[in-house]
Amino acid sequence: EYLAVFAERAGLREEKGEPWLFLRKEDLPEEGYRLRIGEASVTVSASTERGVIHGLTELVLRLRDGEAPLCDITDGPKYPHRGLSLDCVRHFFPISEVEKILAQMALVKMNVLHFHLSDDQGWRIESLRFPALHERSGSFYTREELKELVAFAKARGIDIIPEIDLPGHTTAILAAYPELGCTGQR
Repeated sequence: EYLAVFAERAGLREEKGEPWLFLRKEDLPEEGYRLRIGEASVTVSASTERGVIHGLTELVLRLRDGEAPLCDITDGPKYPHRGLSLDCVRHFFPISEVEKILAQMALVKMNVLHFHLSDDQGWRIESLRFPALHERSGSFYTREELKELVAFAKARGIDIIPEIDLPGHTTAILAAYPELGCTGQR
């Protein structure tokens, strides 16, 4: 995705079979990268896939009016965990909005989305075994949507950590299945 944006804005095309982008393996720290923008080519070096993603992100961020300045940058994160917590229980976000948030996180090289999916106010994950959990909550994410979201995040170098509050914050569970409460009553 980043490569297509850069090539289009910079007017770069492979002419006569000559590539303009080079990816190289280099001994750099986890998620670190080296970006070299030359007159006719770009080289991104990294030791991990996330390093490559961050290097390509930096390339796109440097574009101004279809051009990127000549540079040689070596960079990497100071902290291994750079995250955002998103509470979709108290305020539900459609998948399209969560994807926009992930895309913005990638631009600032954040790498973890803490995804709050259950609490007293609802259960936002489709449950095949206990369907009343998500049915009573109204809005929820299907299993397929969550699989696609994880893949979307991974392509941008972001891990999703789901948060499911148990044993506390169980009002949503007891509303759907009251027999699980202390009184055992429906």
